[in-house]
Amino acid sequence: MNGRATPADQTPLPNAPFAQSAPVLAALLLGGGHGKRAGGPKALKIKDGIPLWQWQCHQLRSQGCAPVIAVLHPSAWPVQADHADCTVAADPDATLFASLQLGLAEVPYDHAVLVLPVDCPLPSRAVVESLRQAVKDADQQGIFWSLIRPALPSGQAGHPIVLSAAWQTELRALDARTARLDQLSHQLERRRIDVVCEDPGILANFNVDGIGL
Repeated sequence: MNGRATPADQTPLPNAPFAQSAPVLAALLLGGGHGKRAGGPKALKIKDGIPLWQWQCHQLRSQGCAPVIAVLHPSAWPVQADHADCTVAADPDATLFASLQLGLAEVPYDHAVLVLPVDCPLPSRAVVESLRQAVKDADQQGIFWSLIRPALPSGQAGHPIVLSAAWQTELRALDARTARLDQLSHQLERRRIDVVCEDPGILANFNVDGIGL
């Protein structure tokens, strides 16, 4: 694992050791879709004997994320409060961006938030800690950032991503019918930071790789 954080313009941020005072990240799990190609809502697939969304929430909590917010397909109800701090029912016929906006509305206003699609396993603790440290480094240096994401040395970016509190406000104001987070991230220029890592798990996907399902 390499914890170097590199803005999109390739200007390196100074390296810094992981600090005990690194910020706590909120977490947003996106699992509101129909999952038509998966044969049903992905959030309700079974992983280690429990619905995948619950398994993912436990992973996020185990890595220090708080609060954990889950946007879920309506079929997930009733839900149990011990898995997520907040659960939101999505419109499965709406866009993924609409689910993102629903979740962002529940994030504390001053929190950066780690965003994870339900079908992407959370990578190693070292990746998450590097993302958390990159948030702290950028904030301490007064860098105006919007998005932090893990990337392999080849440049391939993966999951999870981290959204700044300021950019969340911008995203919530967009038209969910046409906005796409992947397209917006390409337009950020200096407001995007790539954290270079060696963990191929940032590219993993339960649907493609069949990991543990």
